Amino acid sequence: MDLDLALQTFILESRELLEDMENALLNAEQAGGEESVHAIFRAAHTIKGSAGLFGLDHIVAFTHVVESLLDDVRDGKLAMTDELVVLLLSCCDHLSAIINAVDAGQTEPDPEMEAAGAPLVTQLRAHMGVTDAAMARRQPARWWRNRPTLASSVSVNRAAVPAMRGICRCASGPMCCATAWTRCRSSVTWARLAASSALSP
Repeated sequence: MDLDLALQTFILESRELLEDMENALLNAEQAGGEESVHAIFRAAHTIKGSAGLFGLDHIVAFTHVVESLLDDVRDGKLAMTDELVVLLLSCCDHLSAIINAVDAGQTEPDPEMEAAGAPLVTQLRAHMGVTDAAMARRQPARWWRNRPTLASSVSVNRAAVPAMRGICRCASGPMCCATAWTRCRSSVTWARLAASSALSP
């Protein structure tokens, strides 16, 4: 099954989302309000869900910790301090490096890159005030770990993938729509995607 185009769509959209995250973080103090935090959370959530479609579990695992911290900010448990902004910007840089590696054909975890990300995960957990055991309870549930990937569930019509942009209603891009079954709040379902000829079973 040829998923090159779908993977390139993921890479392109992840880079765009990371750029959006960085801009939102840099403007967080000036913009203020809940919407900036929600926008940052949605970007991380979309990257995590889309990465899972391709079995990029190292991206899922790292982004999940980022997402968990952002969830605490949304719930008012943490404040978006300057220190937290700097940490999240570093996380964006790390995710950019991982995405670049995927673009270069490195789809498996890289020990050096994982070592570079470990201190960031430690800092994220410290801000949340959780232990490794507590964080493990916040990891994706078993249904997520055992989910089918895009490669195992559907084939991509190379010519029609761009059409997914036309039916996306979640404002996060076509790869987010493809993760509707992974609890993404998209109004697009697999049935609609198949009916649109963007995807073929």
